[in-house]
Amino acid sequence: MASIGYAKDYFLQQEKIGVMCRFPDFAYTDALAEIGNDRGIEQGSSSYGGTPEAPTAYAADLKSAWSTWNWAGCWYGLLTQLARQGYDNVVALQQEQFAVTLDTETDALVYTQLPTYPGGLLAGQRVMFDLTQPTTVGGQAQPIKVMLNGAIGQVPYSPTVPEVVGAIPFRRWARFQLIFGPSNLPASWTDIATPLTSSTAPSLNEINLIRKLIQKWGPSSVCLGISAIVSGRMRAWPLRNFGDGANFQDSEVVTWSATIGSST
Repeated sequence: MASIGYAKDYFLQQEKIGVMCRFPDFAYTDALAEIGNDRGIEQGSSSYGGTPEAPTAYAADLKSAWSTWNWAGCWYGLLTQLARQGYDNVVALQQEQFAVTLDTETDALVYTQLPTYPGGLLAGQRVMFDLTQPTTVGGQAQPIKVMLNGAIGQVPYSPTVPEVVGAIPFRRWARFQLIFGPSNLPASWTDIATPLTSSTAPSLNEINLIRKLIQKWGPSSVCLGISAIVSGRMRAWPLRNFGDGANFQDSEVVTWSATIGSST
């Protein structure tokens, strides 16, 4: 009878564990990935292949998956998921007027309006500067300092504020690029090159991760690419040629497509 009882107790305990593994607070650590796969929330990391998010923090993220998915399809959703993977200073550069970043200390979006130069060297172009950019370019003064490692002249926006139709944070544009500037390149990006391979840094797998996050969480706009500014401090473009890599000025830039699996 004792032997039969031990067997029943064992299977009862396994049944309890099976039920508990469906709940983030009670699941074993190796079960969290399965819950995350079901809820579409990847475990965070300090960067690709870096220190993974602590199980307790990941469990909290999984519990809030339903509210997190409310932000899918907008800048806040995309930039917060990139930040969870260690890409916390990336810039989403919209086709018209705005560069968007996430203030990870306040958990707020930051929109910086980009001015158009009236004439001279950069006539008709909108310009994004790093904060380390000189005060003049080709003898022409900057109208505003914009971001690659934070910004001044920011317009902070909290995702808890109700949507106002037509307000800046909710304007949608057809095209954008993700930009990593020289002051916010991940430390592991030591061999920035195209075509991507398994041995470049970032590798094809890492850029595919970013591409998948864009596809899953990004706005319903066309991403024209992921650009890493290896050196230099400025990006400018004629509006008619948005996304043209040749429009980077005073910079060495590598740009990869947003197509998952592409080596370029």
